[in-house]
Amino acid sequence: MDEIGKKFREARKRMGATLSEVSQKAGCTPAFLSQVERGLTDPSLSMLKKIANALQVNIIELFTQSIPEKVVIRKNERLKIEFPTSKMLAEVLAPGISTKKMEARYKTIQSGGGSGGVYSHNGEELGFIIKGTFILTINGQEYHLRKGDSFYFASANEHGFRNNGKNEAVVLWVTCPPSF
Repeated sequence: MDEIGKKFREARKRMGATLSEVSQKAGCTPAFLSQVERGLTDPSLSMLKKIANALQVNIIELFTQSIPEKVVIRKNERLKIEFPTSKMLAEVLAPGISTKKMEARYKTIQSGGGSGGVYSHNGEELGFIIKGTFILTINGQEYHLRKGDSFYFASANEHGFRNNGKNEAVVLWVTCPPSF
């Protein structure tokens, strides 16, 4: 997370925005944002998304600047992003493609893990539960999903997720346009 904090700071400075301006848009305190930028705290996925939205960047862009475009990505070549506070590992299935219209991820969410709150953004999302159980919250409504279930919703709706099961949940998650 140290690297993402540095890139958030770079994006904020490129915008010419202050900590106060960005933190107000993201819904956090300037002190918290400063800690994120300095790599002193590990925010939830929900808060990372809110900060990225305030900075008008995609989280994935912060990791993929040096990854070459490829047609075939082998399992060991996936971009892996760990979110310790959210107890989640996101593997980007097509990293480094600057012209893509959608973003596909293979998410492994440990028991008790999840987004750590709700967020929204432009676009649409589709998911398929490969393993385990999973709760998806859309505009306050909870949907209990399990292996083999799928979902689809407009990303402008407030949404979040969590693994309520005893075992890890694995979800194939696609967003369009890329927003992660």
